[in-house]
Amino acid sequence: MKKLRFGIIALLTATLFSLLLCSCGSGPSGTVVDYGDAEAFEEALNRGENLDDKTLMFTVTELHPDSLLGFNVCGGEHLNFISNQNPDLKVGDTVGVKATDITNILGYWAIKYEKIDNPIIGENTIVSSAQKANVSENQEQVDKKEAPEDSSVVTEEETTAPEPTNTETETIEKEAEKEVETTTEDNQEQPPLEIVDSNIVVFTNYSGSPAVSSYIAFKNNTDHCIGVNSPRMDYQDNDGKLIATDQFANCIPQVAKPGQVFYLYSYHFDIANVDTSNGLNYVADGETFEANNYYEIDISDVSFKTGGAMGVSIIGRGTNNTNINAYGEPGAVFYDSTNKVVGFCYGLEGFDAGQTKSFEIYGDMMSKDYDPSIVDHVEVFMQGNNY
Repeated sequence: MKKLRFGIIALLTATLFSLLLCSCGSGPSGTVVDYGDAEAFEEALNRGENLDDKTLMFTVTELHPDSLLGFNVCGGEHLNFISNQNPDLKVGDTVGVKATDITNILGYWAIKYEKIDNPIIGENTIVSSAQKANVSENQEQVDKKEAPEDSSVVTEEETTAPEPTNTETETIEKEAEKEVETTTEDNQEQPPLEIVDSNIVVFTNYSGSPAVSSYIAFKNNTDHCIGVNSPRMDYQDNDGKLIATDQFANCIPQVAKPGQVFYLYSYHFDIANVDTSNGLNYVADGETFEANNYYEIDISDVSFKTGGAMGVSIIGRGTNNTNINAYGEPGAVFYDSTNKVVGFCYGLEGFDAGQTKSFEIYGDMMSKDYDPSIVDHVEVFMQGNNY
């Protein structure tokens, strides 16, 4: 079973995305960086080292100007350098930066940074083993060029290479086109889970206390079904300090098929005793796993109504077309006429093998201030498992 630890930060305020201003010391010939390549920097991050305020050089491998977090400059395997402005870089550039804030997102590293001028590798710069091997190879080539010529070596007469034929030229061009296509595909590689939507709402609940609802929507970009163990929503202030955690967060649907979107949400969480004076941000947490023991429950005759005690109620029929008795987990997402998410609901139903039966689930809106009449349509999901 594959597990992927993830923490996603979606911000209530824009201040968390502002860059911290730090100064870098530099000598007359340039700034000596702490890490000479992206691989060495990522290896240190994966070992759990704190690399805030450390400097590095890396080669730009991809550019994503419109990512959810900002202008994303990719380097190495899982490094994403995030800024609010276009850094005026192109793929293939070598750049020096100072990391000002580092967050792990779905196994990828999101790094806020400052560019530094004239980055150079010094005696104490840490480089990856691959970089060391490359440096050694380059030095060997330099040594060979600088070595005195051996007069005993017989130099062959220079010959002119024959011009390639038309067939050979076409073959070379086709191979070059294939290489470009492969490079383009590599540059478009997507993370296993992609954030496609998020929102947070703070309101006064029915008992008069402040409360919060939030969700983050992920798209499953893998080729297998994904579920989340122990989903929860952590709330933190603008300095990243944990100020509350909702251990009863949930996912709809419970399992996301390849290409499907699922929602991890926290609902009507009481924050009466939570200090939100320094901001309120939300972090979805949990462990993803490859879901192999989940079964689709076919849904039919779905309808909904609003205005009841719980705001929205949904009825329908579910059919278990497998030969396994399963616990069905119906869940629904409420949308307004603009496709904005305005609520969720969730339930449990047992379905014997081959059984068709009715179900009813009901829930409230994301905020007490939302009128249930704004619900325009709902999306219902149901899977069963044999636990």
